Amino acid sequence: AQWWRMVGEADLGTTRNDDHFRRNYIHPDDAQIGVKVFRDAVATRQTHYSFEFRLQHRDGHSIPVLVRARINYDAEGRPVRVSGTHQDLTQIRKAQRRETVRSFLLNLLAQDLSLPELLEQTVAQLETSMPGSLCTILLLDHERKHIQQAFGHSMPASFLHAFNGMAIGPNVGSCGASAHSGQPVYIADITSHPNWAPFREIAQAAGLAACWSQPVLLRDGQVAGTFAVYHRTVMEPHADDAQLLEMAARFVALAFERKQAEAELQLSAAVFENSSEGFLITDAQQRIIKVNPAFTRITGYSEQDILGLTPNHLASGHQNREFYANMWHELNTTGQWQGEVWNRRKDGQVYPEWLSITRVMDDEGQPRHYIAIFSDTSQRKAHEAQIRALAHFDPLTGLANRTLLKDRVDHDLSQAKRQHQPLTLMFLDLDHFKNMAIRISVLKEASGD
Repeated sequence: AQWWRMVGEADLGTTRNDDHFRRNYIHPDDAQIGVKVFRDAVATRQTHYSFEFRLQHRDGHSIPVLVRARINYDAEGRPVRVSGTHQDLTQIRKAQRRETVRSFLLNLLAQDLSLPELLEQTVAQLETSMPGSLCTILLLDHERKHIQQAFGHSMPASFLHAFNGMAIGPNVGSCGASAHSGQPVYIADITSHPNWAPFREIAQAAGLAACWSQPVLLRDGQVAGTFAVYHRTVMEPHADDAQLLEMAARFVALAFERKQAEAELQLSAAVFENSSEGFLITDAQQRIIKVNPAFTRITGYSEQDILGLTPNHLASGHQNREFYANMWHELNTTGQWQGEVWNRRKDGQVYPEWLSITRVMDDEGQPRHYIAIFSDTSQRKAHEAQIRALAHFDPLTGLANRTLLKDRVDHDLSQAKRQHQPLTLMFLDLDHFKNMAIRISVLKEASGD
């Protein structure tokens, strides 16, 4: 009875003989395996033997079977009885297949491969694990509205090219619909399904009849693309096929996110190394663990000089305790602080900088790092002082001009009014001052100044 159940038939008992069973239910390539193994065992007087062969299920798929048998011999050494067991290996083979794919995919992540290389190898492995299948991976654009890239080395280039730029939607093939809904879309017969009506010609040209599509879901729930399995015959997926496809889609999501994170890290590293602003990173105890080249250029301290020290090593003494208490209060309250600070370079020179500090928290809500970004404002302050000097002082004599006089008088008049105090303004006139200014100008020109 178990034999008939294994091949999907009702229990036909003894109404069908062994020859009928071998002709109709044993895979043609395996029909002689049992006979050969038995004869070899008898020839060498073995009492036990085992072998594997495949049964043909009524729906067409193969069933791996393990046979374990015992041979009883008579006194003359002739086999008189054979007994044994037959084990359906389907579930074991499926588990082995899943583990093989899982191990292969995890090994891919450990290799230094680009995302396209990684995806192409993933497709190849799934096709190997699912004989007769053709696989594709489609990735969406940043807006998650159109297909941007298609991978599938077994597919005709014209078929893959047809997907580039295609808008996803609820009725767009298998993959377009899956990407739109974020749910699996398994279509057993794409030749008759309405979703495939616009793509029927290219599907027929590629010899495709079934398409099972699984969305590639990122951790934030967004759809990055789809993983699809095609077959050349009309076919519904078995539960194990669906599990394998879901595993592959999860791996693609993991690979996509990892490569995206690597790209972001590379960009952050490039910004860190090439920024004109100084970067300083400390641990939770405020010990410096990383600085960038701009930090060394501004402060004069190399990374070896400063690692393990605290930012207090840079303090100039211009800020008092109250300043730092207010700074830390805001940093601990909001997680950020920015303002002007005067620090000291390695050579002892005091300089102004514009400083921004950000607190980075760990998963438990405790400070993990502090990141300080600063720029040297010495040159800007010098330019500002020069501009103020040109605006408020006579370039020839260095004396205050009318603009500065007006500014000071307006300030003092306002203050006197607020305090209800009298204000005295004395005006002095110097005779022939203009002639003196002309002489000074002539002398400066003559001396080359």
